[in-house]
Amino acid sequence: MQKDEEDILEDWIRYHAYLFGLENLHIIDNFSKEPSLCILRKYAKKGLDWYQQPDYSKKGDYLFELIQKTKNDCDLAIPLDIDEFVGFIDVANIQPSYALDLARRFLSLKMDHYLSLYPQVKTEAKTLNEIHHHYLTKGYHLRWSSCPDDQLKSVNDADLSSFLRKYRDVLLKNHPSALISCNREHIIEYLEQLAKHDRYAFLYYLTSRNMEIDYSDPIDQITTFDLIDYETTDGKANYNKKFFNPKKLLSLDHGNHHGRVDGLPQNQYYNTQLVLFHYHHRGVRKLIEKCKNDIHGLGIVKDLENIKELREKVKKNVRGSHNIETYLTYLTIGPGALCVYDEEGYEITCLANTIRQLRTS
Repeated sequence: MQKDEEDILEDWIRYHAYLFGLENLHIIDNFSKEPSLCILRKYAKKGLDWYQQPDYSKKGDYLFELIQKTKNDCDLAIPLDIDEFVGFIDVANIQPSYALDLARRFLSLKMDHYLSLYPQVKTEAKTLNEIHHHYLTKGYHLRWSSCPDDQLKSVNDADLSSFLRKYRDVLLKNHPSALISCNREHIIEYLEQLAKHDRYAFLYYLTSRNMEIDYSDPIDQITTFDLIDYETTDGKANYNKKFFNPKKLLSLDHGNHHGRVDGLPQNQYYNTQLVLFHYHHRGVRKLIEKCKNDIHGLGIVKDLENIKELREKVKKNVRGSHNIETYLTYLTIGPGALCVYDEEGYEITCLANTIRQLRTS
């Protein structure tokens, strides 16, 4: 479901039509203004299915109804927001030079050397295994030294293969820049070989970073992402987005985080290697516009300028409270508080490169 997301709407259609075919895309519009409607009409002439629904708070119900109408025409139903783009993470995608450098530095790690240079590690890691894990998940990204340069080991093909097999799951969760693919053949081949299940989870989000107040072309200009993983939320069930066997889906929640599935408890799912690029942050101006649309659409807040009411809703963790909290930050601290200027985050260009090519094809 989308409302006034014309800054990325056409790229979303282009990209997912490239992956899945335009005839397999269905968009519900929440009575957008003319710029979005022009884009939807343009692609409707080419086969896009879209229609309008008035009540944003019923988004989950609307999507469930749509899935029910089309369930005999597909094997999977993948509900997405317009700011979400599908990607695929796999060790097979890793660049040989990156894999070799990582393996050499990891396998050469000297505990005394590492701790003497970076004593802060001691607050997070105590044992040798924990220190190795720290280097693999944090130290390497920061370009920290694992050993004296003259003590770097050589790594042969067998060593490299063993390293990639042994640490596959850690690499998938911590090295998206090197393992991500937006290639249609990779994604479709993976989906065709996917184990049979009725509820599937995206592995994590790659959430865009606000580094500017405004962007003229967010997909092209934003290439720094934070890895956000809700596999365990407050000790409860996986809160990462889900997709489904449409024939077994009984209802769908507002954010596509769970979905009620025939014969499955909420905590049962199949964790996939699909991830979501999430362009929630694409300039402060657009972020606040989206937050206000969400807050207004859910109808939970009566007065958007009432700071006391906003704080109470955040405290109660009402539906959409993350957007209320963002808007509250904007009101009380200012737009600069919603920008991130540190050097962390993952630099990922494959989606921007793919969409750039699709724009000219």
